[in-house]
Amino acid sequence: MKTMCACGSERPYANCCERHHQRGEAPTDPVDLIRARYSAFAYRMPGYLMRTTDQQGPEYVRDAIKWEKELLQFCDQYKFKRLSGDVLGIEFEECTYSGPDVAYVQFRAYMLGPGQTPVEILERSKLTRYQGKWLYFTGTLVEWDGPLL
Repeated sequence: MKTMCACGSERPYANCCERHHQRGEAPTDPVDLIRARYSAFAYRMPGYLMRTTDQQGPEYVRDAIKWEKELLQFCDQYKFKRLSGDVLGIEFEECTYSGPDVAYVQFRAYMLGPGQTPVEILERSKLTRYQGKWLYFTGTLVEWDGPLL
């Protein structure tokens, strides 16, 4: 049985985000980077998250040991699959560009918090392209009053 990718693409992990995580292929567009980062949270891959964060952005933490610990705590606090094993994933609302090297991606990320509480995050992320690679610069949570999952 093939493991479906945690990003929710409905593709096997081997044909989706694994190429970014394990083979070092850089995402070719901003949406692919957000998919790969979401699944990196799901698979507890702080190194990938750290490598794909723009060093000039406010999310970058210079103390790598502290940052890795914080990322792993987040990964352990939230679950990215239902108890049935079904992937929660992400949904994309828009991707816009403000030049060839800056993009904004708005998406919904689904998780389960403590006690299997549904969590839905609506985020607008700014991504930058440096030396041909897309990087996460920062994200802003958008106010959301709708239903959870």
